[in-house]
Amino acid sequence: MRAKPKNHARNLERLRELSQSIHASMEDGSFYRLSFFERYRKIREIKKLYNRLLGSLSEASVRGAVSFASLLVLLAAPGCDDDTGMATVKIDLSTGRSNNLVPAKSSAYVPSEVTGVQVKVSGPGIKTFEKEIEPGENSIMLMVPAGRDRVFSVRAETATVYFYFGKETVDLNNGDMINLPISMVRGPVFETGTLPDGIGTFTRSTFPSFGDLDGDGDMDLLVSTEYGTSESRVYYLMNNNGTFSSATLPTGIETALDRFVNLADIDSDGDLDTVFSIGFNLLYRINNGTVFSGTYGYAGSYSGLNLIIPVAVDIDNDGDADILAGGTLYGTRAIQYIQNTTDTYGTSFGEITANPFGLSSIATNASFSPALVDIDQDGDLDLFIMTSPYTASSNILFYENTGSPEAPAFSTPLTNPFGLDAISYQMAFPAFADIDRDGDADMFIGTSSGNILYYENVVIP
Repeated sequence: MRAKPKNHARNLERLRELSQSIHASMEDGSFYRLSFFERYRKIREIKKLYNRLLGSLSEASVRGAVSFASLLVLLAAPGCDDDTGMATVKIDLSTGRSNNLVPAKSSAYVPSEVTGVQVKVSGPGIKTFEKEIEPGENSIMLMVPAGRDRVFSVRAETATVYFYFGKETVDLNNGDMINLPISMVRGPVFETGTLPDGIGTFTRSTFPSFGDLDGDGDMDLLVSTEYGTSESRVYYLMNNNGTFSSATLPTGIETALDRFVNLADIDSDGDLDTVFSIGFNLLYRINNGTVFSGTYGYAGSYSGLNLIIPVAVDIDNDGDADILAGGTLYGTRAIQYIQNTTDTYGTSFGEITANPFGLSSIATNASFSPALVDIDQDGDLDLFIMTSPYTASSNILFYENTGSPEAPAFSTPLTNPFGLDAISYQMAFPAFADIDRDGDADMFIGTSSGNILYYENVVIP
């Protein structure tokens, strides 16, 4: 007996009709006036047909029949096959779009600037759901398992370091129909914040470095201060659930000798070592688990500066911490790079390279202090450099990493971006840490007057 041929053409046409009908009812609002069960029946019918065709035809041909991105998201949403405990959520992205966002709050993103949009749904008891949608979509529709604390977030990428992000949390009951506008912010955005308790004012120039020195999961603070051209002090502030208190400096760190102390895992053994400078030399001390080595290691020398200001991070993504260094001196000077050339459990450094990764020399009449952080959370390290003339305000230059984690390439700098302004200090030294544990990097700036400024990153990507 011959098998009955499957009528794919008829089923595709039916899928196309259902898609157009549901999309039209979403546009004129009639879909949202249906009862939960009527809405669910329509979605279930189109989803069953959609999945049946996916088993026989190419995904491209089936998706072509469903010509609306909002419906494709709805079909892929979590829990659509569940018969009970579902709510329908419409996320509105169209209201009040504006091109005047540098930075500012708006009810949506600017489609002409956006290259991709991702919607994510998460919450207790459900599997996190993510979906890409077209930048021009005005709204999307989701069927989501009912429950408390359902988190809906939208992130829109651009071709630059900027992005848009918005998030709303709602409680959903079975059968709910929610129209959820999500307010978007163009980030990153820094706002002046209040320093965490226990971080006070020091004497003279203050250089902050954050790291989990005591291994309890939060960011402690090491502060290097300058008392004069040849005298320094190092202080250790322990973080206890967001409150800092003075603690005994770990054995081996020389408070009257080590300058511009930076925390980093130099030997890739899982604990934090120190990189610092004495005179023209870049040096390091290895953390042996309970104490730092009293004998320092030599990383390189830079004789063109009065003081060397290092930062140690894994800039080439090979598993060990390299060194990028600025300094203090009148005139135009280059950023210096020293690669950590030992793959694992070692402390071997290569030759100094001036202005690596496409950087250019910086005209400064005082100091230039670098800091690296993945500010746009795209997987590579971006560069901030604080430039400080002795007689005027300090500015911060931002260099987006447009290369890759393994091969950085820094763009032309932006001056005082992301809501930052020039600050009225002769010297300034930036550092980053997620001090409020909200998933983004906050900014701290040590100053020549001995105080530390705090800027909260208020856009959580």
